[in-house]
Amino acid sequence: MDIQGSDLKAAYWISTNRSKVEKIGYGIGIAIVSIIWLVVLFNIIIYIKDYRISKDAEITLGQTSGVFSGLTRPSEIKIIGQDILESGNESYDAYVVLNNPNTLYLGEFEYVLTIGGDQLTFPVRTIMPNENLYIIAKGVPASSLATSLDISLNNVVWRRIDGRRSQPDFEITDLTLAPTKVLTRTLEETTDKTGLGEVGDSEVSGTGLKEDIESDEEGEFFTPDSEEDAPEELDVPMKSITSSTAKITNIGSIGYRTVYAVLIVRNENDDVIAVHQQVLHDLDTFDELPFTVSWSRQFVFNASPELILYTNYIESENLILPGDE
Repeated sequence: MDIQGSDLKAAYWISTNRSKVEKIGYGIGIAIVSIIWLVVLFNIIIYIKDYRISKDAEITLGQTSGVFSGLTRPSEIKIIGQDILESGNESYDAYVVLNNPNTLYLGEFEYVLTIGGDQLTFPVRTIMPNENLYIIAKGVPASSLATSLDISLNNVVWRRIDGRRSQPDFEITDLTLAPTKVLTRTLEETTDKTGLGEVGDSEVSGTGLKEDIESDEEGEFFTPDSEEDAPEELDVPMKSITSSTAKITNIGSIGYRTVYAVLIVRNENDDVIAVHQQVLHDLDTFDELPFTVSWSRQFVFNASPELILYTNYIESENLILPGDE
């Protein structure tokens, strides 16, 4: 290859000006890298700007959806379970499970239970959002021929819940279900079995307990220390019953005027075989109340209890706030 004079001049200039050539190369490299970083930085700024616009749009859309949901009509209360159970004292217990499918609405309603043609009217109850509520009727007389059960919900009023509300925080401890032996003596029947109001409910408050013990001889049960301790004038043998006890503690920061405690007993097939309801009054913060109930029969050995607590945590009239008496 022939090397022309111009090539020799260029080579001679590069050879004699090596430091300048290196500086020019460094400058070009720095310029290229700087341009690349400027492009990356520009894209990052555009991304951040677009992300903020997208988030603002999502928030606006959510607010619009919330307003729209407030204009929609709440879904109706659903009946998801019901049954009639023999209570062992020539009477029946009945229960109905209601479901509130709404997230933003609580429902207030009156209801009528129709058992074997007899109608039992109950006062207003409240079902909270997304709640499965057990409606209990205890001690329905056997004369009603309880072969069918129906519930009618009347005067349903929906109330929208705005904002976050403090949820109840209850602790259930020492929940037991066990057979025991008792003596019986005939006394005047004290359990309400008229079919009016909360049939057969027991009530518990901070000052004491009214215990609902069922008897198929219209009697009251009491438990002696042993069979030999039975009074001589009582010519009645020991009787097998089943008792369930528990302790209920409010570990939350808010107390409640009224709390419904519902005990569900199931067999090994998860079928409900017994129900009971007690009404707890003035369950303040860190208060502990007892729960106890007895049935005048024994359940299957592997029966299991479940205790469910219901309260209205929205209405201010039902809340016990710090400083309230």
